[in-house]
Amino acid sequence: SDSTRPSGRSIYIQRKEYSETLSKNPDSINVRVEHLFTCEIDGQEVKTVDDCVAKLKNLDAKGRLWHQEMIMEVQGPYLLLNDIETKTELDLVPLSCIVQIKAVLDSCDFNSLLAITVQERSKRNRRCFMFQCEETGADLIKSDLDKAVQRGGGNLDQHREPPDVRSRWPDDNVPDYIPEFYDGWQPPPPPPLPSPSLFQNGPMSRSNSQRFPGRPTLRQPDEVRTYYDPLVHP
Repeated sequence: SDSTRPSGRSIYIQRKEYSETLSKNPDSINVRVEHLFTCEIDGQEVKTVDDCVAKLKNLDAKGRLWHQEMIMEVQGPYLLLNDIETKTELDLVPLSCIVQIKAVLDSCDFNSLLAITVQERSKRNRRCFMFQCEETGADLIKSDLDKAVQRGGGNLDQHREPPDVRSRWPDDNVPDYIPEFYDGWQPPPPPPLPSPSLFQNGPMSRSNSQRFPGRPTLRQPDEVRTYYDPLVHP
């Protein structure tokens, strides 16, 4: 009925507030996506995002995928995955943990695939979240999410897979121990070397030896004086 229909002014005010929100944060993300699969990158059988896509195709061909629609949203320094109906938070990822975002278009039955690779502090291996993005294209979401990650302190390399932790050190200087949950850890400093002051002038020269007293020379037997002791020699 007309009594429940919002007035033109009410609609205009809502649109105005919406426009102001977009102006303040044009790259805000609140999109509907379909979560397909989360792939663990173990560095052995699965090393790259392309390996994850291949695994996704294989599971889809066998009918073993379990899809779920959800809302992907950025709030502050976090990427949220929320239930569509109840708005319940399903998962939360710090933007600083996102190491790669990749849009895979028209490569399989999922023609707008978004792959988000995450390295979490509490996980040994990276994880790749894979979404089908029909309502909003994967390339558009990637663009906005890249900006959100950069603002959130993350560093993305658009052309390379995230490096292995061990690549942070030169090949000839890899620490013997790297903690399982690496987070900016550095190996302890080596023990201090002995002070070079005693050796900085090289081997001791003849002039240097004159500054140190030599060993006392022992008297030869014929040089030893004898004393008469009446207690010993009556």
